[in-house]
Amino acid sequence: MNIKNLVIWALRLVAAIIMIQTLYFKFTAHPQSVALFTQIGLEPYGRIGIGVMELIASILILIPRTTSIGALLSTGLMSGALMFHLTSLGIEVDGDSVLFIYALTVFVASLILILFYFKQILTMAQLLFKGKNPFSALMLIMALSLASCSNAQNKTTMTNNSKNKLYSTTDTTPLKVSNDEWKKNLDPEVYNIAREKGTERAFTGQYWNHKELGTYRCKACGNPLFKSDGKFESSCGWPSFFEPISPTSVKYAEDKTYGMERVEVMCGRCDAHLGHIFDDGPPPTYKRYCINSVIIDFEKK
Repeated sequence: MNIKNLVIWALRLVAAIIMIQTLYFKFTAHPQSVALFTQIGLEPYGRIGIGVMELIASILILIPRTTSIGALLSTGLMSGALMFHLTSLGIEVDGDSVLFIYALTVFVASLILILFYFKQILTMAQLLFKGKNPFSALMLIMALSLASCSNAQNKTTMTNNSKNKLYSTTDTTPLKVSNDEWKKNLDPEVYNIAREKGTERAFTGQYWNHKELGTYRCKACGNPLFKSDGKFESSCGWPSFFEPISPTSVKYAEDKTYGMERVEVMCGRCDAHLGHIFDDGPPPTYKRYCINSVIIDFEKK
């Protein structure tokens, strides 16, 4: 066995072993894993789905004939993991950077494998377009789709809030009503975020990549929260703002759920849960208001 083959085998083993090692935490709903995926809005389906995809990638990498497909798949998975570390989780999770190092190691190993198998990948791409190898075509599509997350943004104007009798764009009176009353007025997905403090999945919301000029209001009560000129691209998968319209537009509360210490952001009028605030935003505030799309409404300028 020559040096090149030894390097390829070493890279395959390193990538596969690291991915398999982390599967235990994902499939057993380990508290640390649950807290991590909750923070990025992918709990529980994202945790299970990513675990399954990592298992598939590990198996494909270890089989010589499918190593290139596994490398493409693991590169897509690890690029997503690295993105979350660099944008919302941080390099250190619970004071430890091992998860970031694991993701970076698998990412680099997979990239090198892609270089070794570049000709084979080109051949697969040709077969994809000619339709002669459905299995390779399917796996290539899966790998490439995971490597580039995108979400179409179509709906950009205010939705019809006629059902919600508590919604107003003019009334600024603080709202103190029961959850039963909120349930009657809010759609289930809005109620889940507003009153049960839920979190939508990253890159699935209506406004994470929205760029039109206007005002973002609370979907529960109509209170103006943020202006479009206070929005910025954070690549975290949720709408991000560096400042609210006014100091009274939002409220803050300590949040120690899931073993983490965070600051919750709530609507200043109705106390609806909006998201969380972090200290990694741009100037002049250096804050990042990470907000769920479900709980905001957009009024075009």
